Amino acid sequence: MRQAFAAFILVTVCTPATLYAQYGLQFGGSVAVSDGKILVGEARQLLLPGSVFVYELAEDSTWNEVQVLTPGGEVAAGFGRSLAAEHATLAVGAPLASEVYLYSRSEDGFWELSEILTRPHDQFGASIALKGDRLLVGTVGGTDSEGGVYLYSRDEHGLWQMTRKLSHANASSADQFGHTVAIHEEDLVIGAPGWNHGRGRVFIYSLDGMSDLSVREIQLSAGKSGNRFGSLLNPLRIF
Repeated sequence: MRQAFAAFILVTVCTPATLYAQYGLQFGGSVAVSDGKILVGEARQLLLPGSVFVYELAEDSTWNEVQVLTPGGEVAAGFGRSLAAEHATLAVGAPLASEVYLYSRSEDGFWELSEILTRPHDQFGASIALKGDRLLVGTVGGTDSEGGVYLYSRDEHGLWQMTRKLSHANASSADQFGHTVAIHEEDLVIGAPGWNHGRGRVFIYSLDGMSDLSVREIQLSAGKSGNRFGSLLNPLRIF
């Protein structure tokens, strides 16, 4: 069991698949690691909302399932398509329902639902990044709307407040702006892999307080159609 699960982790983390390919994998389409626990999303369920499985390393060095998270109901919501975890906070995207579920870890180590975020935007929750008291939620838009990214900040009561919507003036639905998101210190990184016939580009928004925001753009100097630059983001490699 341990060897099979280890092989699964290796394939899931190292395969440079796009978000759509990850979604097609069902179990393992998204993975997060937090404080010794592994969280695995299974979002593509036709008649169910989706699930997130939580694994913990036991004393005998085997990974055991200790909890299964699901929003309930019998309608496909894409729950678990995107995951972000940091210490005692977990964010789970359910983009088919345009929702993001926020969980807090209790003293006994189990995840408890604390808040649900929603926006009237297609595929809200398709991508998520979490760092400290900041949360980025990406949307990929629809056939008649461009994508966008919402920035949330956690207030003194532990609730998440939407503070800014990030978009690009020249973005179209084909750009897939918000397909991927990442946070690195004061920089918010957003991928648009569909731009220019799939050449792709990445936007970096630098925060200076909450009022000033500067933007710069990076793309491949010799990019070609179908490169989909920005399909995956790792802020430690970008900077």
